[in-house]
Order: sequence, then C-alpha cells, then structure tokens
Amino acid sequence: MGDGFGNKGIGTGDQAVAGGAKLVHINLATGKVVNSYVFKAPTLQPTSYLDDVRFNGDFAYITDPGAVGLVVLNLKSGKSWRVLDNHPSIDHQPIYADGKKLILRDGREKRVGLDQLEVSPDGKWLYYQAIPGPLARIETRYLNDSALSAAEVAKHAEKCAKPGAPAEQPLMPKAIFMRRISIPAALNASRLMAK
Repeated sequence: MGDGFGNKGIGTGDQAVAGGAKLVHINLATGKVVNSYVFKAPTLQPTSYLDDVRFNGDFAYITDPGAVGLVVLNLKSGKSWRVLDNHPSIDHQPIYADGKKLILRDGREKRVGLDQLEVSPDGKWLYYQAIPGPLARIETRYLNDSALSAAEVAKHAEKCAKPGAPAEQPLMPKAIFMRRISIPAALNASRLMAK
C-alpha cells in the first residue's frame, strides 16, 4: 500500500478516485495476489486520503488524514468501517517545516488529520495522532467490534501525551519513539514511556 492511495493530496480540494483506494495482500513467496480489499463509500469519503496501515491479528487500521478519521478493515470478512471521524483527540494544527508554516496553493494553512499510528506490542492499544500531535490512544477491542456505533467507539479514545509524532516503525517494548516535526525549526526525537 502506498501513501495516499486513491487521492491526489490532503486538503488540496482533490477528490478520492473511485476504485483507487485498495489494500492488496501479496504472497511474497509466490508473488501472487492473495486478496484485494477495495474501499468504497461510506468508508471512502469524497476527501479521503487513505495513508498509513497497521495490522493487528485479523484487523487492519488505516489512517485517513483527508477526511480526518480512521478506517478499520476486517481482513477475514473484507468488511470495513469508519471510526473517530473528526474526533477531538485528533487535534490537527498547522504544520511547520524549517520554522515556516506550510501553506496550500489556495492560501490556506496546511493541516493533516489523523496521519500516524502504531499498535502496542500486546495488540491492546492503538496509538495515533495528527502530525503535530498530541498522541492519543484507544483500546483495539472497541475498534474491532463492528457492532458498536461510531459514537460509542469515540467515547473510549483519549489523549495520552503532548505533541510529537510517533516514528513510523514498530513500537519498542514499554516505549514509543517520537519525533517532533511540526515544531518550528526542530526535528528532534524524544522518547515517551508508554503507560
């Protein structure tokens, strides 16, 4: 899965490409496609920009920084659904690079919704955030239950750390490695002990 599959850019006004958002399972030993999951409405929104993915048993969690939410995919059934749409735990503030605020072609500030995520080593928690932070988390049991309403799932999300982006790599036991990319002129890494 490549970054931003099914869309041309976050916040640019471009729309999701019909049939373009999919996750493909390939057997690396044979090079053959095992399964292909195509995302359609209502999981795929007009402004969706499906981006990063993490796996947890029979489930995949996919960020949607374009429509600001999280997509959950049941890898066995192929069913997908949205959670945490525009949730307060996803505090997408303006993004800075080299000390300068990024501006879109139409003059608006560059903001990216839920973009970074990681599953805890025990599979119990999903940690996530917008690029500037703050870090938030939710127990995966709420994400995995398709019978729960989005409103019920949203009740269990919580902020758990100050701004700083988790590295896009597996979590180390008892630690989450973070990098701060939206602090003006700073690309410093910090370490946060997980609760």
